[in-house]
Amino acid sequence: MRNFFKQLEPKTFQILCITLCLTGDLSFAGYIYQTFSDKKSFLANFEIMREPLQQAFRQQGMILPKNFEHEIFHLMIQSLLMLMCMFIIFHSIIYAFYYFQKRFAFLYIRLMAFVGTLGALSFVTSLILDNFLWGTIFGIVTLGYIFIIFGTYYFPISPKSKTGQQSSD
Repeated sequence: MRNFFKQLEPKTFQILCITLCLTGDLSFAGYIYQTFSDKKSFLANFEIMREPLQQAFRQQGMILPKNFEHEIFHLMIQSLLMLMCMFIIFHSIIYAFYYFQKRFAFLYIRLMAFVGTLGALSFVTSLILDNFLWGTIFGIVTLGYIFIIFGTYYFPISPKSKTGQQSSD
């Protein structure tokens, strides 16, 4: 792998790193959206809660509104989409700082690659038999994060030296 990294320019690695991180972000967001946007599953789970919810409403002197479960589902999906957009925007800002050689962004990406590797690997092990497509996608994402981990050690962003600071003897 060292030979591969020797052939790369630092800016090329940064662009590859940002692309792989964004791919991982979109993969996690896509899987989470697909999982939670299953209305049939939501309605089945809501039926379990219907009776306790109706009792709680009755205790307050109210009745459960008609189509309440559909409204809750739409509210949940809108909230999920908002959170995923904020997640993607936040990471895009971090990636921009990384492109401009900011150390905190480099450290964030290195940590994210470690955590992302563990998360993607756990998704692979749990999904490969149930949903081969998502299992394969997360297998590729795992390899991308491992590439980033090794690459960040080969192309580090060093802390700025404090020039102007005098040492006291």
